Amino acid sequence: MMKRVLWISRHPPLPKEVEALEKALGRIQILQYASSVRDADHVLRLIEQYKADEIVTILPLSIIMRLCERGVNPLWPECVQVNGEEYDFIDEGSGRKYKFVRFVRVKKVVMITEPLN
Repeated sequence: MMKRVLWISRHPPLPKEVEALEKALGRIQILQYASSVRDADHVLRLIEQYKADEIVTILPLSIIMRLCERGVNPLWPECVQVNGEEYDFIDEGSGRKYKFVRFVRVKKVVMITEPLN
């Protein structure tokens, strides 16, 4: 059975990312949502709207934390910064080169805060 993967990002998946998802999930259909996301409720509506089996995103950690609290554990593309010729993408803002390593499932996000004053 084909898995529906909701890809929440302005950037389309890299070939290596598609390959890694197919290896882990089998046959997949990637459904990209490239617009802004307001909050976790918005993501939950998108999951329902797209009938997604999995989601891949690098949304702000505060949104991912709320998703995890509500039982949704997104896939996160793990990348490392590299120098030299072997890279998968360049960050448009910084010009830094990155290489895709693997996907990880986000199970929990913990934010420890303290008042500024």
